Amino acid sequence: MYILIKSLLKGDIQEGKIKTQYEAKSIIKKFKQFFIDQDMNNMIKFFNSLTFKQWEKINEDYINLNMQNRIDRRIIIAFLLFTFVLISLKYFGKGPAFYLLFGNTFHSFPYPRIYSHLYWALFRIICYFVIPAVIIKYLYKENLSDYGLRIDRSPKILFLYLVMFFAVFPFVYAASQNPGFIRTYPFYKYAAQSWNQLIIWESAYALQFFSLEFFFRGFILYTFARYIGAYAIFFMSVPYTMIHFQKPFPETLGAIFAGVFLGTLALRTRSIFGGVIIHIAVAWSMDLTALFQKGLLQRLF
Repeated sequence: MYILIKSLLKGDIQEGKIKTQYEAKSIIKKFKQFFIDQDMNNMIKFFNSLTFKQWEKINEDYINLNMQNRIDRRIIIAFLLFTFVLISLKYFGKGPAFYLLFGNTFHSFPYPRIYSHLYWALFRIICYFVIPAVIIKYLYKENLSDYGLRIDRSPKILFLYLVMFFAVFPFVYAASQNPGFIRTYPFYKYAAQSWNQLIIWESAYALQFFSLEFFFRGFILYTFARYIGAYAIFFMSVPYTMIHFQKPFPETLGAIFAGVFLGTLALRTRSIFGGVIIHIAVAWSMDLTALFQKGLLQRLF
């Protein structure tokens, strides 16, 4: 093929088919256009297989047509809890509320600066996980596994989780070069003062991410998917993006795509743990990379 094309460019083929260099270039152009069109068609098909085909399958798997014409208390409870949690996190789940409640109670404790951050994490664990889990178990009389709290141990799914992390990590590293990123992470600014503080903080940080995934990609997503199928993914992704408004702009923008992708993954695998693994791995990578960029991580060794 290479020799043929080279000959065409030089105008070496003369006998009745291609007599000028212009004609040769014209054919090369058509060849290129053909392969570009093929690549574009393949890309579109691949994109559709990852998105629309998956969402159609979700609709088949989750929408219960028998429930379409009745009012389900679970929808009302989910709506009320959704708004209650978001309001509570905004006004009662941060440092000022901690100091209002406890004042200087922990001032004489080891690592006194960490407790307001542990309060932040614990408040989220209660709102995002404990309250919804109690509602599912004791009010709905359902299993937590029906809301994605199960692990799919199939090698294909575990391999997918691994691929997702390696796909995301280059973006984390690129973001770590941004001054806004370095200023923001880690939330607990004294995490690198000792191994104990780093481990305590990152453990609490991970648990609140597990809880966040259960709330958004479990409780809320599975509740609404029974009625509106894949549209529940987009419904969930709006408030999920909004809780990132205090983060750096690129991360907030990325939350839109993360919400849709992780929501699709949760419903297709019937498990929230893809999001849990990716979220925790990325969060730890962001913290450690930011500490490294500041030169603080190296001091621990």
